[in-house]
Amino acid sequence: MLPESIGHPPLLAAIAAMAALGAACGGLLGLASSRFRAEGHRIAERIDALLPQTQCGQCGYPGCRPYAEAIAAGDAINKCPPGGAAGIGALANLLGVEPLPLNAEHGEESAPCVAFILEDECIGCAKCIQACPVDAIVGAAKQMHTVIAAECTGCDLCVAPCPVDCIEMRPVGSLAQRRRERPAAPAGTPLIASDRRAEPGAGRGAVKIVNPPPLADPQLAEPAAASACIRCGFCAEVCPAELLPQQLYRFARAQDHQRLDEHRLFDCIECGACASVCPSRIPLVPHYRAAKTALRRRRAERAQSAQARQRFEARQRRIERQAAEHAAQRAARRRAAATKRADKAGADAAIAAAIARAQTRKAARVSAAGGEPHEKLRAGAFAWPLRRARGPGHEPGRASPRHTATASRARAAVHSAVDAHGAAGNAARRGRADLVLRAGCGGQYCVRGRARPGL
Repeated sequence: MLPESIGHPPLLAAIAAMAALGAACGGLLGLASSRFRAEGHRIAERIDALLPQTQCGQCGYPGCRPYAEAIAAGDAINKCPPGGAAGIGALANLLGVEPLPLNAEHGEESAPCVAFILEDECIGCAKCIQACPVDAIVGAAKQMHTVIAAECTGCDLCVAPCPVDCIEMRPVGSLAQRRRERPAAPAGTPLIASDRRAEPGAGRGAVKIVNPPPLADPQLAEPAAASACIRCGFCAEVCPAELLPQQLYRFARAQDHQRLDEHRLFDCIECGACASVCPSRIPLVPHYRAAKTALRRRRAERAQSAQARQRFEARQRRIERQAAEHAAQRAARRRAAATKRADKAGADAAIAAAIARAQTRKAARVSAAGGEPHEKLRAGAFAWPLRRARGPGHEPGRASPRHTATASRARAAVHSAVDAHGAAGNAARRGRADLVLRAGCGGQYCVRGRARPGL
């Protein structure tokens, strides 16, 4: 018997509330699961965009996309030697984790390389073409191959398959370094018509617009006369592009390329107004130029990586399409072979049926005749032409010893042939053979007892 308290209204209300809370929690969990799954997919896309897209497999995965998915699932971010410390830093900044040193088990960071084929030694085996993940090698079987340097990612996968070791990896500059940059104006060249020099104690409006010499490295120490930024904001007031030079300077020092893009670094015209009013005498423009160069290089590398990824994906689609076509062709050949076998089996069955009918009719004729006659003997194939030897002492009407011996050998041969053909009717056949080979034909040929004129 159930307790009476179960039917109490407050208890029922509590049970209903707990059930409703459980249903609400289940719905929220389902929504969170779908949302986090989509977020994980977007994170994998962003991670893949940061990887160098060399498709070299040094990370232990068959490409950059699988490694990006593994990182999104929790794998380490320090397994990509082509990306190096910069790539690890970008991944750490994206994921909000601490950057790690490169894992030496997967290789060491090195300068960008490109494959180079020694064309005089190439035998045209086409194995390097099959190994290249981005189709950067062109050539044909038994013809000379060459590498499209602009498309080569330096994955080093084409070196091992080469049977004659005619492929070398040669270090080259990045794509941005190979591009012809716009030549900078000489140091000290005025960029605008104003040539006013800021005097000590002059206001912020009296500035000199010049083109200061660039720094070799933005991380170098500032000149001795410069001091730390005091964040006065004077640079922002005189900037003709309405930028924030102070923030740009800080991001350039930290090499935060994403923030530099967000703060429109390339809108800077490098007029030098910010540096002229800076009370700390910080050379701002050289930092901006160095940051612009780094950003151009980064953008070019990103564009090259995106193009390499497109070529890799196109190659994967082509391989899948060719595999599907080959499978369809094999299936068509198997169907054609099965059809041919079925047709041949039908033809063999028809032939066997015809042979069986012929054998049945023949057996019926033999049984009706009481024995099978020898067809060749009936046609006279065993009618041996025996000719009497004519010589000294020959008596007409009498066979010579030579003729008798020849007839005996012929009779034995015919009897052997008849015995080999079958046992039925052998006696009758021997009788007919005796008629054929009987001596005393008077110099004429005898066939089945009938005399024919001799030759």
